[in-house]
Amino acid sequence: MIKIDQTPIGRTPRSNPATYTKVLDPIRELFSMTPEQRARGIKRAPFPLMLKEGDVKIARGQD
Repeated sequence: MIKIDQTPIGRTPRSNPATYTKVLDPIRELFSMTPEQRARGIKRAPFPLMLKEGDVKIARGQD
């Protein structure tokens, strides 16, 4: 077992093992394909971890 935390990698605090290894890319792609995001014209790029434009309210427990 390998333990990996979310300590920033590189020069930005937004970079972590998940962003560095691109493990979240398929999830971001799925979010961008929802009807709501397509209607809003949002592509995959606005779904990083800390960007408000890509915020998915239902993921935060709001409908």
